[in-house]
Amino acid sequence: PSDFTTEQFEDACRREYGKLLARPSIDYRVFFEIVLGPARPATWLAANGCRLYFAPNSSSQFMDIARAARAQAWAQQMPNRALAGPTRGLMPVVAHVRAPTPHEAHQIALDALDEIRGLMNFIVNERRFSQQSFGVPKPINKIRLATIQTVHTGDGPLASEGFWYERDWQDTEIVSITSGDRPLLARFLLAFRKLRRPRNRLAGHATVALRQYARALDNHEWRNAFLELWVVLEYLTGISNADYEKLISRASYMHASHADMREIAQHLRIRRNEIVHSSAQDDDAEQLIFQ
Repeated sequence: PSDFTTEQFEDACRREYGKLLARPSIDYRVFFEIVLGPARPATWLAANGCRLYFAPNSSSQFMDIARAARAQAWAQQMPNRALAGPTRGLMPVVAHVRAPTPHEAHQIALDALDEIRGLMNFIVNERRFSQQSFGVPKPINKIRLATIQTVHTGDGPLASEGFWYERDWQDTEIVSITSGDRPLLARFLLAFRKLRRPRNRLAGHATVALRQYARALDNHEWRNAFLELWVVLEYLTGISNADYEKLISRASYMHASHADMREIAQHLRIRRNEIVHSSAQDDDAEQLIFQ
């Protein structure tokens, strides 16, 4: 109405927001599969207010019902499309979440899993000094979400008719952080525990950056992955006004060889600006990512 004042509008917003906060939370199970094997990194890990169980008992009643429900949902909604995925085994991950709706449960669980995947992939990618690929571009990340994600009730049936899926899945080899190279698992668990410390004042900042990192390098378009990774660097260095001199100074300060890192950061800034502002060729985007 024309006589609706600013104060009345603010009061109405507060009332509606209060109703949202007052909604009861329900127990959900969010079912993911990730490219990781053969052994699980832990029985379960807690993140973002939920618990994620890695490779839960595959013969349990819940898993039997949940697998059948998601297969049926896919067959009904995507009858002419095969469910794509790796040619070898996947690791199921089931997140136990309390949320008002299935959609919110999925977002909470996805944020938690992407935080964990971000840390895992960072440790794996740190040892990969470069990469030169041929053929169809594939994501840089090795530990990735598989094709379909579903939300279930506690006893297994789908909590909603819909599901989430990856449209542009590219097959990849299964990576392990538990066999062959034990230090990878030890480094992951140590870093994860540090993030969970109550006195870690940077934990919230770090978890957001890890999610951004995971999602940036899940991208199979290397140009976009490089630009999204630059956004992660902006976030980590506290830059929001395109003050890239400050970004370069802060980023290079963290390395022992400040001068060398500064030159690399300057080069990356130039290439980023050329790609964004001048539509420059991005044939070297894969190499830029590893820099």
